[in-house]
Amino acid sequence: MKEFSLVYYFAIFFLLLLFLFAETILVKRTRVKFPSQFYMRKDFLNEVIPALRKIVNTNSRNVYIDFSNVENASQGAYMVFLAQVEKAMKLKKNIRLYPILPKAKSVQNIIFAKKKYAHKNIEILSSKIPNTESFRTVDPDFIDEIVLELRKIGFSEYYEPFYDYLVELIGNATEHGICNRKINWWMLRYRDYQKKCMVYVFVDMGLGIIKSYKKSGLPLRYLLRTKNNIPLDALYGKLGSSTKKNNRGRGLPQIREIIEKGLISDFILITNSVSLRYIDNEFIVSENPNFIGTYFSWTINKDNYITWKNTQ
Repeated sequence: MKEFSLVYYFAIFFLLLLFLFAETILVKRTRVKFPSQFYMRKDFLNEVIPALRKIVNTNSRNVYIDFSNVENASQGAYMVFLAQVEKAMKLKKNIRLYPILPKAKSVQNIIFAKKKYAHKNIEILSSKIPNTESFRTVDPDFIDEIVLELRKIGFSEYYEPFYDYLVELIGNATEHGICNRKINWWMLRYRDYQKKCMVYVFVDMGLGIIKSYKKSGLPLRYLLRTKNNIPLDALYGKLGSSTKKNNRGRGLPQIREIIEKGLISDFILITNSVSLRYIDNEFIVSENPNFIGTYFSWTINKDNYITWKNTQ
């Protein structure tokens, strides 16, 4: 009887090991490991963007996110990560956080802090495209709330250029989302007490500027030109609107005018394979791995306000 018990328990143990081995083989898992510097900035994009893309592109249904090596991160980069996770979950992927946490407390705080993102995610399922203007209308109360927050850093008047900037930014994301039957954008803003400014990050999770123009059809001259010129040409109004509407195409040029007048600072645009930064009154173009979407970040400080007041 004792020998039978030993054989019985050995068989159970063997079957358990066999089950665990089979599960490991049959249930494919992917671990996405993020780099030590998790920022949406020029010097880090070659490592960060492939990690973000892998969340969506992996063939595995089960994805583990590994932040264990992350030493520094930004709230904006983490918001982009959440946007990618949302994309992956819509593809029926199971996203889990790898159990080993980053050692840096600042990174842990970003991961576990209560999130204050504005987020719009609308799938247009009807066969008929809805009225563009009704979808494009931006909630004025939402924009007012954001603009009025500038009082926290000493703005005594309503900052009208920022209202115009947000209308064009969110309006562009909405209108292009309509064309692709999916409106999906995220926005983060917070106060930087050390630099005495407000920080903003806006991400449109559509096709991206370059891919949108390529899809709608580019002028023949772009057959001989690098596609990296497209975002800058769009900012300068050389391409019109990728929606092909005659009354559109003013959004990015108006945003560029606000940037060049010094009414916002620290502007960064990342879309598809190109990044733009505005430094010393000039747009600097860089290449990066393909980011599917459009990332904007900028700051607003008291100097921007004074510049505006001096031009009135």
